[in-house]
Amino acid sequence: MALRFGSTPEPEAIYFGSSSVTKVYKGTGLVWEPPASAPITVIASNGWEATYPNVPAGPTLEESFSVTRAGYDALGVYSATAHTDNIMVTRRRRLPGSSSLSTDQVALSEMICTSDTIAGVTNNATEESPIPVVSWAMIERDVVSSMLTLEVHADHYFARAAGPVALVRFTVEDSSAGSVTADVTAMAVSPSTTDVNSIATYRAVINISGLANGKLTANVQAFPWVGTTASVFNSATAGLAENKCAPRYYVKDPKRVTDAPRCYVDLATGNNTTGVWGTAAQDGAGGGTDPSLLPFATYQGAIAASAIAVRGVAAGDTIPFGFVDGAQVRLRTGTHNLAGPVSGHVSMRGAAMIVTRDPAVAKVNVTANAATAFGPRMGTSGTTLYSGIPGGAIRFFDVNFARSANVSISGLSGYSTLFQFVDSPMNLGGFAGGLAPTFGQGWIQINGTVWTNMLTGSLSNSLGMLRGVACDLNGATFMGLNLFGCDFDRPTTIAVGGSNWSNLAWQGVTFRRKSTSAILVSTGSVSTVVNISFVNIIVESVEAAAAGYAVVRISGDNDPTSTRNILFRHFVTAGWGLNARWNHLYVDTDARGDRTHIWNSMKGCIVPMIASKQDLFFPANPVRIGGLAGHHAVGSDGNLHQNSPSSTLPEAVMDYFGPNSVVGPGTPGETDPLFVDRKSTTGTPTAGTGNGDYRLQAGSPAKNILPYRVFPFAINGTQRAASGTVDAGAY
Repeated sequence: MALRFGSTPEPEAIYFGSSSVTKVYKGTGLVWEPPASAPITVIASNGWEATYPNVPAGPTLEESFSVTRAGYDALGVYSATAHTDNIMVTRRRRLPGSSSLSTDQVALSEMICTSDTIAGVTNNATEESPIPVVSWAMIERDVVSSMLTLEVHADHYFARAAGPVALVRFTVEDSSAGSVTADVTAMAVSPSTTDVNSIATYRAVINISGLANGKLTANVQAFPWVGTTASVFNSATAGLAENKCAPRYYVKDPKRVTDAPRCYVDLATGNNTTGVWGTAAQDGAGGGTDPSLLPFATYQGAIAASAIAVRGVAAGDTIPFGFVDGAQVRLRTGTHNLAGPVSGHVSMRGAAMIVTRDPAVAKVNVTANAATAFGPRMGTSGTTLYSGIPGGAIRFFDVNFARSANVSISGLSGYSTLFQFVDSPMNLGGFAGGLAPTFGQGWIQINGTVWTNMLTGSLSNSLGMLRGVACDLNGATFMGLNLFGCDFDRPTTIAVGGSNWSNLAWQGVTFRRKSTSAILVSTGSVSTVVNISFVNIIVESVEAAAAGYAVVRISGDNDPTSTRNILFRHFVTAGWGLNARWNHLYVDTDARGDRTHIWNSMKGCIVPMIASKQDLFFPANPVRIGGLAGHHAVGSDGNLHQNSPSSTLPEAVMDYFGPNSVVGPGTPGETDPLFVDRKSTTGTPTAGTGNGDYRLQAGSPAKNILPYRVFPFAINGTQRAASGTVDAGAY
């Protein structure tokens, strides 16, 4: 059976990059009529360059032509002629370092796909539209009964006013060939109350009552407006690691939901010999028949008794006796030191065991503490876990979590564990010991949490998701993957290395009072980074050093990394000139050879300065052409560049900044975005005090410069206009 959420997308009326028949020139009200024939004759194999015989004279050229593209509609129906787009051509130099313009070569405003058709033009493009960037935006591994909520972030190179993608389809399957699907066509602001900043997701609440009890597997597909079957994202076949958009797992057991097992741990009166697990029906504190379930003395004692006859965890409809899926360890007043089993493992099918507080005890009075290395030994693959589930899971919910020693919190070899922290403030003690430091033995999901006493090294590349996290990093660094609705104060480097620096998303994230180092950096440890989406991001730089640090450095100085399908939407860097520049998509050092930067997009962003070092930097080298698509702003539109590098880094000036973009002068001048309360670094430079307000004032040059909507909601949950122009920036 199938369910549908959302509605048919509204038509678009925009300058270019649309699927509508009517297109209106920005600010004129004049209807654009496609020319009788395109001014170009041949599309190059790279998909962004074209031959234009006898290019008209002049340093700039903006002409349009019509392209017919294959793609999908909001029903997920494919058509080889789904959309008609208006593409622009711009003059390009022979090379960035060349003083003369090419006589017959132009750059295109958007990529051309191999399946595209253009009347009278030979299309030699060799690549198809990329897959959407998709990331789960919720905690998984619940025990469920009749309903299941799923939500994802999705973005695509060819985003439309109707939404980043045409359709998101969720599928939930049981182990008996039963399945249910839900189609979602429209994004909505997520109803989560723990997000620090608003995020928008494709979300469905799915009736799973008809599915069999036991293991449930959830997958997601995202159908792009433009692309072929190869451009559809499918988590079932993408082959991603479990800390990314891989299949998600649940255990259906209605009895475990309605009569959840629980035990109590009482530091004053508990006894590990007489402590008893019970159920909701037996719990006198919850209105059950027993006046009290005898408490355990320690967390470890409760875990050790989970499979002991009479005292252990009761069976559910399908979960056997002694298995802790969905079972609750309820902590009473005090600081409870955590320790895993002395030997063996805790039996589990795959849903998380929950460590929480006794509801009768105030949250402020209960802490789960790691005083020694904590490896909980949750389940074993191929033995107690359902087949295919990559590890056990433990969830700290609505309880304080602390670390009182420099110890790691991790799964163990053979006992990979998903650690979840939900509505649980985390005091990491100022220690550098990692949370799940070894990927393959554990990974992390965190939702609705305040961090304190962070230290560099505390969080590692095993992070799966941070959502609704607020933290004063105080200069600490960490490796971040999917970040949603978070706020970080005093950050330095947020980096990811190795294979983790691909297939990830950030949405609705603020970084306040950045002082030193880059906020976003690829480490150069992989040959290519792919499929990344940054939406509604604000980075506030406050440093006053003359050169400062590049705020964004994806394939920057001396970095061998190529890039593909990196999407920046409404990304704000608040700062000034070199102090908050982007060292972006370089091809600089000779020993590294050429790099390829393709299918990247930047729309609706506000940046102080972008440095784009290409073949001129090395010096002029005709072999170094892999970064020229970015150098000519292919895939860019409606951005505000406060400064040009012309006076400080003349070798790094982009050849073109993109249509509808505003470009300021070289420093010390700038084009002021006119933020409501700018407390970032300003001219000279002068250090900022931080915690500014980065909404736009009336009259801002960043207002109404993006001619069409690429993401429907702003960082504060306000809906952007579905038709006409929209503001650059995160609001």
